[in-house]
Amino acid sequence: MKAQFLKNDRYILSCSADNTIRMWDIKTKNELKQFKDHSGAVTDVKTFPNDELTMISSSFDSTIRLWDIQLDVETQNIKMLSEGIIMIDVSFDGNTIAISLNDKTIQLWGLL
Repeated sequence: MKAQFLKNDRYILSCSADNTIRMWDIKTKNELKQFKDHSGAVTDVKTFPNDELTMISSSFDSTIRLWDIQLDVETQNIKMLSEGIIMIDVSFDGNTIAISLNDKTIQLWGLL
């Protein structure tokens, strides 16, 4: 699926068809954390541009989830009406997410 380096280039987040998100230490190649709340393949994972402790993920389970990486907990679960979320992105100010759907549409959601 997809992966994202954190700004410090010491860690990387990866998402997978096994419904998980993992955080890895690049130097040691060890898995540090695993996030397992999705019930479908995780299609994308990103951190917020202004806050690397907040992560957002999308899944074929039709949800978008926000996570507190430091506390290892899900903080918000957004259930989409459409199935098949392909990818997500977060605006530079962290207030809007763009959601690319399998039906070839894009939705914008405000997080304020």
